[in-house]
Amino acid sequence: MHLLIDGSEGDRTRLNDSRLLLDLLRDLPLRMEMQPIIHPSIRFWESPEHPDDWGLSGFVMIAESHLSIHTFPKRGIAWIDLFSCKPFDAGPLVDMLAEALGLGLVRVMRVNRGLDEEYNTPIWAERAGVVR
Repeated sequence: MHLLIDGSEGDRTRLNDSRLLLDLLRDLPLRMEMQPIIHPSIRFWESPEHPDDWGLSGFVMIAESHLSIHTFPKRGIAWIDLFSCKPFDAGPLVDMLAEALGLGLVRVMRVNRGLDEEYNTPIWAERAGVVR
């Protein structure tokens, strides 16, 4: 399953907190019952062409695939991918990430991976009540 999370109306301080993102990337594999195979990495980046496009990008490779978080603090946006060949319970993870990053609005897309799976299952969610 590949879970794509687009969050907006986020807490700009939290979205710019590299320690918070690092902690999330350390905690996510444990919550998902997955095995990290490298230490999480966080990098700051900025776009010379678009001054509002700066932020943090974090990544951890897991035995089952990978997890990534990209933030744009000035815009209050976070883009998150949770990708695993092993099934996981998405709802609590979406709730935890929305709370940790102070996201006011969350849009979630689940893509089932594999040769026998149905693809592109849209799941719309709002902060107060995430649809699973």
